[in-house]
Amino acid sequence: MRLSVFTLGVLLALTATAALASPVTLMSEYNLIVFNDLNSNSEVEGKTLVMGDLNGPASNYATQLDPASSGELGLIVGGDINAQNINVNQGYSVALGGVANGNVNLNGGGSLQRDLTDFDFDDIQQQLSDFSVSLSELESNSNLIAPTVCCGPASLQIGADDIAVFNIDGESLFSNNFIQQFDVDFGGFDPAAIVINVAGTDISDAALAGNAVGQILNDNVRERIVWNFFEAETISLNKQLNGSLLAPNAHLTNRTPIEGTVVVSSFDQNGEVHLPSFDGEVPFTPLSEPGTGSVLLFAGLILLARRVWRSPWITPLGSRSQPSFA
Repeated sequence: MRLSVFTLGVLLALTATAALASPVTLMSEYNLIVFNDLNSNSEVEGKTLVMGDLNGPASNYATQLDPASSGELGLIVGGDINAQNINVNQGYSVALGGVANGNVNLNGGGSLQRDLTDFDFDDIQQQLSDFSVSLSELESNSNLIAPTVCCGPASLQIGADDIAVFNIDGESLFSNNFIQQFDVDFGGFDPAAIVINVAGTDISDAALAGNAVGQILNDNVRERIVWNFFEAETISLNKQLNGSLLAPNAHLTNRTPIEGTVVVSSFDQNGEVHLPSFDGEVPFTPLSEPGTGSVLLFAGLILLARRVWRSPWITPLGSRSQPSFA
């Protein structure tokens, strides 16, 4: 089979693009991404990527997805599985880098695979960490209105049609015991994404008396929200969080459901992670250079292209010459 230079160029471009999946794509594809260890006795409705070990007595994955296509992965674990029972559902497969110390139950016809070559964990972590920083630097155009004396409702008041951006301190919402309930107020706007940047290194909602109500409980709103805990080191949630949670440097503990994608450093999971995954439209330019693996891959492809260019099997664009078999 002969390749034109144009075809080869397209293949090179597609391969390089695939090596650097955007953070928005990653958060849309996966319901849970953990950079280090996941300790779980709960479930994840969508796909899960764990770069460290998966620990805990028992947990469930891919519980609310459509049936898998052949070989489609529902759970990727870079380290070991240290659990009595892991259930992966709807025919999804498991990719494992370490040892399975326990039962891996593949419900619906999936398989246990040992090939992780498609996953550059360093690039994935860097892209998502850069994304958090990038979101934190967006200019605020929307406001949190919250009571400062007892007691009343709080409102996340949208102020833009493109991307609604809130810059709040964690204490103003999560530690505010004057809030009886809170919701999103669109005010006639319809943003493609709602970015809520939350400052603070240690976040806990233990003091928050009120619950979310109204529009923020709808999936078509949740899928556009990302709570960006850009400087958090610990997050403890006792109440349901509506929208995706991005906290690349934090250890997360939850006791009730999270309604959206979760991206964290490590996770003690005691409550379910639910779909929908993040589906907001947020433009992103990487802050860091591509990881070493992607750079080497791309460089290798360029060298291959130069070598193949000299081959009689490569037809320059527009050439009609045929190779000789004499």
